[in-house]
Amino acid sequence: VLDAELPAPWIMAWSGSLGGDLFEGTPANWMRGPAALGELCDELAPQLARHGKRLVLVPHARHVLSDARSALTWWCERVIPGQDPLVVRRSPDGPRPFGLALDPAAMLEPSMVPDVEDHMQSLLSSFGPRIDALLLRDARPAADGESMDAVPLGDGVLPRERLLELIALHVPESTPILVPGAGLDRALGWMGRDSRA
Repeated sequence: VLDAELPAPWIMAWSGSLGGDLFEGTPANWMRGPAALGELCDELAPQLARHGKRLVLVPHARHVLSDARSALTWWCERVIPGQDPLVVRRSPDGPRPFGLALDPAAMLEPSMVPDVEDHMQSLLSSFGPRIDALLLRDARPAADGESMDAVPLGDGVLPRERLLELIALHVPESTPILVPGAGLDRALGWMGRDSRA
């Protein structure tokens, strides 16, 4: 069910989990998750189109869309169906029922931290040209060592200089950059931009 009265044309949502908790990394996400997400998208597509809405999914390391491969497979099937992703490297303009956002910090697990620059390279070169929006926040390993905690930009493990370089290389200037929470001035400073501009 979709609330057609939502004021914005985009609805952003996590890509979801088949686990008992939204951030439980269950094997069911990788085994049955793509089919379940596909069925949900089939059900939602007519409603989204009828009401001029776009569902923009945000992948997470513990979700159905958990890495570049799963997210790009979904993007090819739902955003550019029947087109060659080697030719079509950007999401089409205009109305469409689905889109993809990237939150680089959400794609990390504690085991990935030592190679975080390589992971950012892979994510931004794969996703960057294709995303509808870029979410910028940081993350660091949680006290339990098993998960990541979201933190403001600059307080986590994201490699600032390298990430900014990759964004400049791979994310079109027209792509919105979103900052969750109330840290806009801090995020602008992290990005080297003046909040008064």
